[in-house]
Amino acid sequence: MKKFLVLMVLLAAGVAYASYYVAPDKMPLVLHPESRACSRMASLCEERSQRECTEFFGELRKISGDEAIRKPIRCVMDAQSCGEAAGCMAGGGVNAVFKMGEQFLKGLNKSVGD
Repeated sequence: MKKFLVLMVLLAAGVAYASYYVAPDKMPLVLHPESRACSRMASLCEERSQRECTEFFGELRKISGDEAIRKPIRCVMDAQSCGEAAGCMAGGGVNAVFKMGEQFLKGLNKSVGD
């Protein structure tokens, strides 16, 4: 029983370390690295942007998949101004639109083709 308890404490410490010290773009996606990127965005801009940022990453994750949020997160974490961070998020949105456009054209091609 003591071994199990020690194992659980070590596991909790590892998760805490990973969620704080590991770069957000390399974090396991189950830890939701977008919250750290949104904290960075809020520190660069204003507090109300935290909620908007979280909603944006949620929609981006839903539309483009889990891996699509890594590049905008890395960009936001490296941003030095609010405008730069907003540009990072806009770039993530543009990539999502392009991906949806590819899927649309693929479906259109299937239905129009012989």
